[in-house]
Amino acid sequence: MPQSVEIAPVGSERLRDVLSHEQVEAFEAGAAEGRELLDGCTVWNVNSTAKGGGVVELLRPLVGYARGLGIDCRWEVIGGDPRFFDVTKRLHNRLHGAAGDGRPLDDDARATYERTLRAEAEALAARIDTGDVVILHD
Repeated sequence: MPQSVEIAPVGSERLRDVLSHEQVEAFEAGAAEGRELLDGCTVWNVNSTAKGGGVVELLRPLVGYARGLGIDCRWEVIGGDPRFFDVTKRLHNRLHGAAGDGRPLDDDARATYERTLRAEAEALAARIDTGDVVILHD
C-alpha cells in the first residue's frame, strides 16, 4: 500500500530574497492562477522511494511550495518486495544502456512488476477523486 510522505508547507516569502520585485509579482500571479485551476483538486505525486535520487530532490521542495501556496499537493511512495525492486532496477539500468545485474526482463520479471503495480495502483486509486491530478515519477 502506498505510504504518504509528510512535507511541511513552505511559504513563498523565501523567494523574496532571490527574486526581483517583478519576478515576485509574476510568481504570485501564477500562484493565484494555479490555486484557481486546482481548486477542489488534489495533486498526487507518486514514486517508488522517499530517499535518494533526483526525483526525491525535486519532490521535497515542489510539494512544500505547492502546499505553502494552499494547493492540496501530496506525495505517495509505492511499496513492493525485494523482487519487485530488483526488476525496477533492471529496467532503470537497461533504459540507461547498462547491463545492471545481467538477469533477463522475462515473463517472470514482467509478472512480478505488473502484480505489484496492480495492487499499489488499486490502493491508490481508492483515494483519488475525479478531477485530481496524478503525476507518476520514475
